Amino acid sequence: MSAYSRDDECPNPWQATCLRGEKAARAASARAITARGGAVTQSGAGSGSEDDSPFYPLHSFHVRTEQPTLPFPSKLIVSDNYFRPRWLGLGDRRLKNIALVVDWSPGAARHGMQRKLRRIHTALVASGESANNAAALALKCLMDPKQAAIWEAKAPDENDDAQLQEMDHQSSRFLAVVSLSEGETLRRLIHTESSQPALKNSGCGLALRTIETMTPIPTTTIADDAKAMLAASQSDATSGLSAAVALEEEDDDTIVADMPLLDSTNDYRAPVTSSKEHNSVRVAHQCLRFLNGDMFYTEAELQLLMEGLKTAPIPDRASFFGSCHRLRRRERNVWGDTPLAKLFTAESDWHLLHVKALIQQMSSELQRRKASAKEMFERFGSDEVHDGGDAGAGDGGSGGAGGGAGEGEGEGGTLQLAGLQRLCAALHLGFSPGDVTLIFQSMDSQVFQPIDQSTNRANDRAG
Repeated sequence: MSAYSRDDECPNPWQATCLRGEKAARAASARAITARGGAVTQSGAGSGSEDDSPFYPLHSFHVRTEQPTLPFPSKLIVSDNYFRPRWLGLGDRRLKNIALVVDWSPGAARHGMQRKLRRIHTALVASGESANNAAALALKCLMDPKQAAIWEAKAPDENDDAQLQEMDHQSSRFLAVVSLSEGETLRRLIHTESSQPALKNSGCGLALRTIETMTPIPTTTIADDAKAMLAASQSDATSGLSAAVALEEEDDDTIVADMPLLDSTNDYRAPVTSSKEHNSVRVAHQCLRFLNGDMFYTEAELQLLMEGLKTAPIPDRASFFGSCHRLRRRERNVWGDTPLAKLFTAESDWHLLHVKALIQQMSSELQRRKASAKEMFERFGSDEVHDGGDAGAGDGGSGGAGGGAGEGEGEGGTLQLAGLQRLCAALHLGFSPGDVTLIFQSMDSQVFQPIDQSTNRANDRAG
């Protein structure tokens, strides 16, 4: 029997005509989600009126009552059929993967005409016409597609026009998370646009995208970066933050892939490359990947994600991600040694991330073997080599640890470098000598104080 609730999962139909107007889009991004008596309610969806949108803002999204919400960009909205706020408090729900995203520009045709007029006017002014004459001629050119194309080609590069970039940035563009069935229906509407009253001559720009990209997934973790930052901080006595900045300047990991486009309507206009609007779409893309449980990002993608969540407290980021991730099926559940760990850590502590990941791995292995960390530290606390064999092997580690505690009992309160190396080898963690040395050097007093199992569990929860 499934541990997840399946009640009230029938899709709620809604009228496609709500995609026509900007009023419906702005209502979706500002839609209020209120709690009444512990149950979260919202206005109904599907009546077809512009005031009644089937979407709600992503910054109101959460899967548990106690889960904090995050200040995602206002252009990100979610369909009721992906996750309904009224499900809160009625049992856990398996979160769907984000397969399709709707790139929705309600006023795309009008905005496209405005930006074309702006470009023609700029070209005419550059040719020597006065501003007033250029405005009149630009309006005439719009009536003649050939003349419009000629003058638009003479306009300066779009990225050099600050006013045009600001116009694009202020335009209405939303990225909506939809269910797979909604995405399939919208794709059919796009394919039959000319015969669909909801889209025909509506001026609405609509495109289907997927957040899955062909960006190569990093094959390494944060270990190399962390080691370099720690070495820099130790060599020149600078802070971890300064070392991180120095490392970032030498890093050429600047790959950022855009969301692949599947289908679009005739009036759809993609954001201009390298523009403010393009950057805001890229930020939104990384936020959607974060919602989908992705842990691997290039350095440039991670910076975009941090820009999207810059006002969110670090504990809230980790709590939100953990609450969503536990409702998904994923091969990897630990993020401590992935690039995502930087999002959940203060920048001044980034050089410690690799060490924290190693300590978390050691703690998890001790718990798996049911071995007391204190007994292990007492056993390996002496520089004298003990004949205990595998730590915690066979009988959960209690016999071997007890035998080791008798030897070197006077030095069992601390763990020196040689003892730490023997402990890691006995646990078969696969740590390199450099990793063990890094753990040892990161400690304030150059020694490990014995810790108990409760501390291990706390470290795991923190990680």
